[in-house]
Amino acid sequence: MSFEETLRSMAEGSGTSAQTPIVTIIVTVQENLTRNEAELKLASIRREVLSGDPVVQNVTQDYTVDSFAVETVSSISWEDAQNARSALRNAVRDERMTRRGPAIQADIKTASM
Repeated sequence: MSFEETLRSMAEGSGTSAQTPIVTIIVTVQENLTRNEAELKLASIRREVLSGDPVVQNVTQDYTVDSFAVETVSSISWEDAQNARSALRNAVRDERMTRRGPAIQADIKTASM
């Protein structure tokens, strides 16, 4: 079964909850962040990234793995992905943190009432 068929099958069988594929671009930093530090950095990073890139839907952080993530639409061009990655990378640099490396992840995000 192809990736597209799998997504379609999961969406059809979802019942009343909406399932939306999300492409996430992640940047991990070398600093060992506490929850408070990550939240403070996120506020600035989110503002910068959301204001500069129209495909970005949200910016999040996970302090347990010292990373920040940009959530984008499910259908994204390679150029848009690179632009979103650059925006996140630049925002992390502006916060005086050192990148360990980028990653791309695709997830199904389930929204239900």
